Amino acid sequence: MRIINVFFIVIFSILSISLFGQDKASVKKVRRIAIGIKAGVPIGVGGSAEIVVPVLHNRLAAYLDYADIKERDIEDVTVSHKHLDYGANLYLMTKGKGLYLSIGKSQSTTDFAYVDEVSDSGNTYVGVANGSLDLNMTNFKLGFKLGGLLFAKLEAGYGFGDIPQQILISGTTEAMGMELMETSLEDIPDIPGWNENGMIIGSLTIGIAF
Repeated sequence: MRIINVFFIVIFSILSISLFGQDKASVKKVRRIAIGIKAGVPIGVGGSAEIVVPVLHNRLAAYLDYADIKERDIEDVTVSHKHLDYGANLYLMTKGKGLYLSIGKSQSTTDFAYVDEVSDSGNTYVGVANGSLDLNMTNFKLGFKLGGLLFAKLEAGYGFGDIPQQILISGTTEAMGMELMETSLEDIPDIPGWNENGMIIGSLTIGIAF
């Protein structure tokens, strides 16, 4: 949460300083705030917000995307995912529209629930064994935004970072009439777009701008 607060403080400061000294007619020509629903990988379905700041002739924008994906089954493993992505878009045209380049950071937490797995000692877990994976990625994207009050935005790119192929899980087992808390290393299910060096990014955003 501290990172998000600092991010918004910086953007608000840039916006306030930049607006000071620009004539009102120039500011009103650009739809500076865009809010929408974003769907794709790795975000799933979530919310998206963008602010076009009046610098570089309205070519620079700050963005924030967030999603909280509830449970889904992948290769008999139940997966839940929270994803935060923030950064800057640099438009090649003015007025915060058209083709743009994007750079950002993403933070995500993915929870895995395994059933009928065996611990390192050879005992079968009772019920569910759980593990969690935190990822920090650096994202580079190419996008295109079109429309006015109603807009659509397409993005494609790649997130660079190390993604482990195994995860440590823990759960309860039974042995000789006793309950034990045990752990084991398990393979991460094959999540579309993920590999050990990063993940593919692709999305469509639809929303309103004002």
